[in-house]
This record gives sequence, structure tokens and C-alpha cells, in this order.
Amino acid sequence: MPTRGRAYDLSKLATVLFTYVARRLSHTSVTANALHPGVVSPSESTTPLACTAAPRHPDHAAIHECAAQGAATSTHAASSQALERMTGQYFTNRKAKRSSKAGYDLVTAASLWRVSSSDLIGLAREA
Repeated sequence: MPTRGRAYDLSKLATVLFTYVARRLSHTSVTANALHPGVVSPSESTTPLACTAAPRHPDHAAIHECAAQGAATSTHAASSQALERMTGQYFTNRKAKRSSKAGYDLVTAASLWRVSSSDLIGLAREA
């Protein structure tokens, strides 16, 4: 059983790998992107309009200070007309950025898609 932190990391990797669906749907208008919304101070998450200085975390280059700032990348990715046709990307701080090397492993992405779509939710397998 993975530790709590490892499980979180694996869930984020799965999110990036699921942009693999974008390759399978390139003939449609469906897009799939992944993003890192940033880190919101837990004390700020219950008061989204109150922005105060949040402590810096050594593992992150930038910490969002409040929920509104933390939501900026999600809001941008969901509503920007400039990104309407962009697919298979990873965003952080409202910009497309390269994810970890593991996020580009097409064999793992295909395996995750197969297990998730066929084995877990029963979608028909593709030939």
C-alpha cells in the first residue's frame, strides 16, 4: 500500500497520463489537459476571498496565497478561448509546461487507459 504522499503523487501522474485520451479523440472536438493548480494554504481554503501571505513550501517554486489565486490555472484552462483546441498539455501557473518524464510514458498511459476503461468501468476494448 503506498504512503499517503506516494498515493497523491500517483494520482497526479494518472491525471497527466489521462491526457492520452486526447490522442484517441484527436478526430473530435474533445480536449484533455492536465494541470497543477498550485498549493493553497489550508487556512485560506475556507475563506477564499481573504488573501494573506502563505508560507513557502520548499518543494514548490511558487505557492498560491489564497483559493482565488489557486483557482487561476483551472479557470484559465477551462475558459480561455486561446486553449479551446489545445489538447494533451500540462499547465502550471496558467502556462503549458513539460510534466515529469513519467508523464510522457505512452506504454504506461495506454495501460492505464486500458485498465480504467475496460477493466474498471466496462467500456468496450479497442482492437
